[in-house]
Amino acid sequence: MNTPPRTLTELKAAFDHEGIDPRCYSFSSDGMGEVHRIEERRDPIGIAWSVYYAERGLRSSEVVFRSEAEACALVHQRIMRDPNTRLRKQSTRDTEPNH
Repeated sequence: MNTPPRTLTELKAAFDHEGIDPRCYSFSSDGMGEVHRIEERRDPIGIAWSVYYAERGLRSSEVVFRSEAEACALVHQRIMRDPNTRLRKQSTRDTEPNH
């Protein structure tokens, strides 16, 4: 994909296309887990988008944007650079019964 995704819908489609493991990201603050997270929130100024890495309930490398497009671009960049986010294909050895 040449242009970065600009919406959560585009971001999800890009991750599906690239074979990103859905357990590696979240679009909400839905609890614990080690994931790249993007979430929409409201503050006194209006809508904001937080992008961060969640680990054991802590947020790290958090950046807040006023634009969904900018937030999506950053989370896309972070996930694509992280080699641990790809789905792993099972080898035939893993799926064959023991003899």
